Amino acid sequence: MFFIIAGQVNRKIGARMTSGICCIISGIAYILACNAPSIVIYTVCMCFVYGGIMSAGYVAGGTLVASWFPKRRAWSWAIPPWATTSPPLSMCSW
Repeated sequence: MFFIIAGQVNRKIGARMTSGICCIISGIAYILACNAPSIVIYTVCMCFVYGGIMSAGYVAGGTLVASWFPKRRAWSWAIPPWATTSPPLSMCSW
């Protein structure tokens, strides 16, 4: 639901404003979640936190990356080979 609303807002006002608005909504919801008197209010606030941050990162972030790299859009989204060849940090701890 958050992605649909963020996508519509993204088309109307742009990616930078959408990302900023989503981050502000997430911040306010996080403050409300910290002061929640019940588990229901906490759960609703955390849904707004996660929805806002995910919308800011994926909807607005995807638009920003696509506009930064217009000619080689596929390369900007590709996973670099050095990111997948090393073992995770948890494997090094034992």
